[in-house]
This record gives sequence, C-alpha cells and structure tokens, in this order.
Amino acid sequence: MQQRFVFPLILILGLILYFPVLGTGTFILDDGNVLAQARSLTKVPLRDLFFGGSTYFRPVLMLSYLADVSLWNEHPGVMHLVNILLHIANSILVYLNVRIFYPLKKGTVHTLSLGAAILFLVHPINTESVNWISGRTDPLAAFFSLIATYLVLSFMQTQHRYRLWVASLFLIL
Repeated sequence: MQQRFVFPLILILGLILYFPVLGTGTFILDDGNVLAQARSLTKVPLRDLFFGGSTYFRPVLMLSYLADVSLWNEHPGVMHLVNILLHIANSILVYLNVRIFYPLKKGTVHTLSLGAAILFLVHPINTESVNWISGRTDPLAAFFSLIATYLVLSFMQTQHRYRLWVASLFLIL
C-alpha cells in the first residue's frame, strides 16, 4: 500500500465503524445536560467562558459546543459526527507520531504505524467518548495532546525551536 492511501483508509474505516452512531440522537442522562449548557452559552458573554464561575474550566470544549449550537442548531447527528471526526484525526495523529520513531523511505507505509493507528481507531475503550456527545472532552484533549507530541518529536529531529512554542500552545488548549 502506498502512503497516500493511509489517511483515506483510516477515514473510511472510522466512518464505517461509527456510522450507526449518527442516527442515535442524544443520551438523556449526560447529553441533555451538555445541550442545555450549550444553549445557555448563547445568552452569556464569551468572557464568562474564561472567567465565569463554572464547575469545570473547559473553554475550548464549551466553544466547540457553542459552535454546534450556532452552526448546526445542536443537531445530534452533526454533533456525533464532530466527535467521530475528532477520533479519526486522533488516529491519524497516532500514525504520524509512531511513524516518527520508525522513519522509512518517503512514500512508504510503515505497518507498525498503521497498525497502531487502526488499533487506536477500533479499540472499544474509545467508544464511550466518541459515541456520547458529552464525551467530546476526551477526544478533544487527545487531539491537542497528540498534536503537541508530534511537534515535540519533530523538534527533536529538526531542532526548530518554534515547534516547542507551538506545542506549548496546543498543550494549554
């Protein structure tokens, strides 16, 4: 298999695997609270996300829910799709991170990297975070952590210091 087919393979496999979730709607115990909180965000100033008296300080998560309410009118299928796409992006980042440890000729596929990405994609431990709208916290945190990891690992190869600064920014997010 050629390198150019790796990302589409992960994307298609992830969409096939999680496709049934798109029509499930919301889980009343957890998702209902998140949707109510997201709706309330449209009525408060954005500064309250960062300086409000909320129980959890998760402004990036709340901004993602606010975007769901504003752009998609909190359609559950689209909100599930966002979680699925985040999980697929995380699987691709796993592939890229593992590949840094085992560099090969340009354009070749490293089976260990692909295996790690697919294992991450299909592993059942991730289903709760991907399937529940309220589980977006985990894929979002993994997304920023995996990007930061990739930047730090690539810094070790290139010695470009700006990658460390950008990695720090992603860790803060």
